[in-house]
Amino acid sequence: MNTAQEHGAREQHRLVERWVASLSQLPAVEVIWLEGSLVDDRANPWSDVDLRIALADDVYAQLWETDRAPLLEALGEYLLLWYKGFVRAVTAEGIVVELAARKVSELASQDLYEWKFLFCRLPAGPPRFEKLPERSVAETWPGEPVSVEDVRRRSHFALLKLAIAAQDFCRGEVCAAAFTLDYLRHELFEVMYQRLGIHFGKRNKELSRIFPADFIADLKSTYTEAGQSALDPAAIAAAQVRTLAALGKHLRSLERRGRRWLRAGVVSPPPCEAETRPRSARRDRNGPGWLRSKKRHRARSASLRDPGDRCRPDAGSTARDPRAEGRARPRADPCVENRMTLGGKREAGSGRGNR
Repeated sequence: MNTAQEHGAREQHRLVERWVASLSQLPAVEVIWLEGSLVDDRANPWSDVDLRIALADDVYAQLWETDRAPLLEALGEYLLLWYKGFVRAVTAEGIVVELAARKVSELASQDLYEWKFLFCRLPAGPPRFEKLPERSVAETWPGEPVSVEDVRRRSHFALLKLAIAAQDFCRGEVCAAAFTLDYLRHELFEVMYQRLGIHFGKRNKELSRIFPADFIADLKSTYTEAGQSALDPAAIAAAQVRTLAALGKHLRSLERRGRRWLRAGVVSPPPCEAETRPRSARRDRNGPGWLRSKKRHRARSASLRDPGDRCRPDAGSTARDPRAEGRARPRADPCVENRMTLGGKREAGSGRGNR
C-alpha cells in the first residue's frame, strides 16, 4: 500500500482507473497523463484529479470544443463548474476533477512541473516533456508591485473602520460588528499576500506553508479566543482591536517596501488629481471629447443670450446692442465644460447664465 492509499486517496485512484479505461476506447485520444498531487503520492482524500489528454489534430475541435460529453462519460453523475479553457467538475462522490486537452502536434512544446503517463498509443512512444525548474509561490503567481498610494488607501480604510466601529456596539448590532471583524480580517489577508509578493488567494489551502509563522500568529489573533462566544460583543471588540493592530503592523512594513520600490523605480509615483479623473473630464484639445464640449458650450451660450438679439433685423451685423453696453461677456468656465462633458447638462447654480 503506497502513501496515497494510506492517506485515503483510494476513491481518486478508482476514478482515474475508470476514466482512463473509458478514454482509451476513443480512437482520437492518443495520450493520457496525470499532473498534480496524484503523480508523486501526495494526494489525500480531498485532493483534485488533474487529468490531461492529447487528441488527434483533425478531431480536436469537434471532440473538445464542440461536444465533450464522450470525454466525461466515465465520471457518471457530475456538476460542471468551469468549462473555459479546461473543464472543472465535481462528481457525485464529491471529487473535484480537472481535464485539459492538447493537440498531438503541441506535445513537443509542453513544459510541465510534474507528470505521469497513464496511456499512450503514439508509434514513437510517450512524448518527452520539458521539466520546469522548481519555483516559489511568488515566482509562480506574482502579485502586483506595492505602491505608496495603495498603502495610503488601505490605511485610510483602516482608520475609517476604526472611527465607525463603535456604532455597531452602541446600537446592539452584534452581527454587524462581526461583519466588520471579518472585513478587517480580509483586508489583513490582502496586505499579507502583498507583503509576500503573491497574487491574492493563491495556494490558500496551504497557508501554513506559504505564510511565515508570525503571519499565522497574527491571523489567529483576529479570531475570538477559546471559550468565548463568536457573538459576544466584548470578544468581538477585543478581536477588532487585535486585528487593527496587526493590520497597522503589516501596513507599516508594506509602506517601507513600497518606498524602497519607488526609489528603485519599480512602481510609479502616485498620480495627480488630473490623471485620476475620468478621461471624458480631461480637457484634451486633441481628442473628440473636447470638441463635443466646445460645441455644447457654444450652443448653450447662444441659448442664454437675450431673445431680442435673435429678432432684430441687424442681429447679424456688427452693430453693438445698446443693452449690452457695459456688460462684458464672461469667459468660458472650464469647470462648466467639464461638467457638461460628464453630465450632458449644466448643473444648477454653476457657470454662466444664472440671471
